[in-house]
Amino acid sequence: MNHNSIIVVTGNNDKFDEIAKTLAEFKIAAKQVNMSIEEKGSTLEEIVVDKAKKAFEQVKQPLIVDDTGVYFVAYEDFPGPFPKRVFEKFGLAGLLKKLEGKDRGAAFKTVICYIDEKGYKLFYGALEGTITEKIHDAGERASLQYERIFIPFGYKITVSAMSIEDKIKISHRAHATRKFVAWFKKL
Repeated sequence: MNHNSIIVVTGNNDKFDEIAKTLAEFKIAAKQVNMSIEEKGSTLEEIVVDKAKKAFEQVKQPLIVDDTGVYFVAYEDFPGPFPKRVFEKFGLAGLLKKLEGKDRGAAFKTVICYIDEKGYKLFYGALEGTITEKIHDAGERASLQYERIFIPFGYKITVSAMSIEDKIKISHRAHATRKFVAWFKKL
């Protein structure tokens, strides 16, 4: 097994960019396999393991996939592991309306799944913060919509306003990626 590179299966170039830049900190090259996999499951763990197994069946090499959820304190498990479906139904404006007068605390949670012929292993990352009262500019990462309404604790700007370099210092996906690297380097 080559510990200098890893296949990252995602159809989202912004997610890939974030994972690749985080891996690069550890001199690990990321190779994107652009594959859209239907999501099945009711938790982040179920979804990411299902995606990893389907990807591994096709790629037949060790790889990682990630899945990220958004969790509003005011609503247990909402949008939860289904941020894309919820965004498509309500849009950001509809989500902000649902939070009017409610606790605006929220968290991004990412699970990365590494899989090879022997099995799989999960790595977790989270980023806590608050939901804004208005929608901010998408910045460079237009595909990651929730970043336009999320301000991490300790910051005054949305995630979408951060440079990718600043984002990967604190992001949920980067935290999960670093945990994966710590384990992967020992293999």
